[in-house]
Amino acid sequence: GELGAPFPESPIRAAQAKPIHLASLQLTNKAAFTFLGETPGSTASDGLVHFSTRIPGGLRSVQFVRVVPVSAGGAESAFGSCGLVPVAVPTIDRPPPPLLDAFTEPAVGLTLTIRAQGL
Repeated sequence: GELGAPFPESPIRAAQAKPIHLASLQLTNKAAFTFLGETPGSTASDGLVHFSTRIPGGLRSVQFVRVVPVSAGGAESAFGSCGLVPVAVPTIDRPPPPLLDAFTEPAVGLTLTIRAQGL
């Protein structure tokens, strides 16, 4: 809704996410996002800050996450310059598992064909 563009009707989540991801530089309004950093992170032994949260489910199976670094002094990076990451939320609309067909012909040998529908 923030982009004023219709959401793609494709059952393939990558197709749903692509136009939104391509327009991510236009998504600079913080009000269009839900703040998930209620608990501040702390530096782990590896020197990185690890953050874990539950992403709220919605009517759509693709959510977008924007990680905005904040310094120890509270200075926040420019919101619009932080990357937008599409996250596929598991739902029942997953594609079926890939199928493997094996065919053996004495003159040619073994032929394997993988069919992955919906990817």
